[in-house]
Amino acid sequence: MYKYLNKKFILDINSGICHDFSNITQSCNIHKIELQNIFDSDLLNEEIKGHPRYKKKCVYCMIEKYY
Repeated sequence: MYKYLNKKFILDINSGICHDFSNITQSCNIHKIELQNIFDSDLLNEEIKGHPRYKKKCVYCMIEKYY
């Protein structure tokens, strides 16, 4: 389902949670996100955090000290 997402970060538009696609864990539950509810980008600060639906970073795949 996500095989053609090739950006570093994805934003679940419904929940506002951002994930690091290269560091996804089972706990992230991205398999439950519908493809049309995903915004993806390589630019965390410029595009993901600037998106009007962004709320927070995922606690499982985006460890605070790295972002």
